Formats: sequence, C-alpha cells, structure tokens
Amino acid sequence: MLERLRTARAVTLTGPGGCGKTRLALRVAALAEAGFRDGARLVELAPLTDPALVPASVAQALGVSERDVPTPAAGLVDALAGRELLVVLDNCEHVLEAAAGLVATLLARCPRVRFLATSRERLDVPGELVFPAAVAQVCAWLDGIPLAIELAAARCPALGLLSWPRGWMAIPGCCPAVRPARGGTGRWRRWSRGAMSCSATPNAACSPACRCCAAGSTLARPNGWRPAAR
Repeated sequence: MLERLRTARAVTLTGPGGCGKTRLALRVAALAEAGFRDGARLVELAPLTDPALVPASVAQALGVSERDVPTPAAGLVDALAGRELLVVLDNCEHVLEAAAGLVATLLARCPRVRFLATSRERLDVPGELVFPAAVAQVCAWLDGIPLAIELAAARCPALGLLSWPRGWMAIPGCCPAVRPARGGTGRWRRWSRGAMSCSATPNAACSPACRCCAAGSTLARPNGWRPAAR
C-alpha cells in the first residue's frame, strides 16, 4: 500500500461495510505520514447527510479558513496549492459524487497533495488506483511473501476472501504443517512448504482434533486445487 501511494496520487480502498477499510487506511497513513512534508490528515465523511457539505467538511478538518473565499472548494485550492500532504477521506460512498468532484479538482490544482480514500465504490477520478481492502489485508498478514500469497489465493475460492484469515489461519488445533509459527518472515516460508505438501491424510504432528488435515477436509486442499499459474 505504501508503494501504491508513491506511484498514484489517489488510492481508494474498496470493500463492503465492516471489512476493515478504515482501520487499514489509518494504519497506512500512519506509516506514510513521515514521507509528506505537511503530514497526513483524516477527514471523516460518515456523519454527512448533505453531499453539498463535503468541501466545507474537508476544509474544516484540514484547518482551512472559509473566510474571504468565494466557496470552500476555492479556499481549499488556495490553501493546498503549495502543500505536500496526504489526505485520508473516510467513508465516501454516500457522498460519492461530491467527494469525487472535490478530489478531481484538488488533484488538478494541488500537485503535491495525495488522497487515500475508503469507499464501497471507486471514486472514478483521473489516475485513481483501486485496491480491495481484503486483498491488502491478506498481503499484509502474509508479510508480502510471494509464495504465501500465491498459496492463499489458490485457497480463497473455497474459503472466501474475507473469512479466510479467521477461518483458516486461526483454526484451533491446526497442525504445524499448515499454521505459521509466530515470529519473522521465515514463518511463512516454513508454512508455504507445509501447505504445499499438506494432503487429506492426517499429519503426524496433528492433534486428533485437527480440522485441516482431516480426511476430506476442504481446508487442507480445496477441490481442484492447483498452484497458481506463473
């Protein structure tokens, strides 16, 4: 996600309500803040009921005065034109058109301002990079290890992307072959090797209650499982 913010001036985390978009955006913003001369600021749009109030709400959150300017949007352009800032727009979906219009204006007029938005739908602004929040979370949980991500992707159709971390990674009594140990990126390399060799036959290290390697378990190897094509 940090790399996405370096290459795109508008990144939108999408996904259904409750999937963790806000939490992920705040974490990314906290990590990225040091890379912006004027830091990062959060704008919470969830309380708004009138889309027309989006520019004023953004101005207030960013500490931009609305005095002596024709419109709040114009005031934002004047105030942000020379600033290097990351703006987090949280919960854009119910004011999508107004939020997108303001972001498009500021992208065009304020060259060093970048946006990280959360929404159930994309903003559809120039240069926008859309990233499903669930995918971003899975990549983070897997420490960005390519093989671990490949194996996870192969299992997602059987488990469901949103439920995968809770339903598979944290199974009580899961055998060491398919559950990563704590500590360091080496845990995923060990897990990757075990996941490739895990079959429907109980592992020698399994507990009797292990549901991963139980005969016929779809958690061990979903029907039609194949390594992702390279």
